[in-house]
Amino acid sequence: HYCPQGTMNPYDYKCPPGTFSDATNNKASSDCTDCPAGKACKEMTTTTAVTITLTGSATTFTTNVQQNCAAGHYCPLRTEYPTQFPCPAGKFTASTSLTAESGCSQCS
Repeated sequence: HYCPQGTMNPYDYKCPPGTFSDATNNKASSDCTDCPAGKACKEMTTTTAVTITLTGSATTFTTNVQQNCAAGHYCPLRTEYPTQFPCPAGKFTASTSLTAESGCSQCS
């Protein structure tokens, strides 16, 4: 997430698809980092418990997290989902960190 000037909720501005941040004090979307090749940065929903005075309540927010690329797929820079880029028909990969289609092997 990032917080432009005047932000009232730290979860209002999430990093754009294909990017992530595990840093604090981000001020703009440009502070988010491109998801590295071989990984996918998928948005996921997280629930965190928050205690307010004497009662407990939960707040839900979204964050982008790095995941391994799925077998049978490759993940170039800024990939959003582990299954976004499948190897073409007739090719495969067992790797979960493939960065380019050229790494897909011919089926035998």
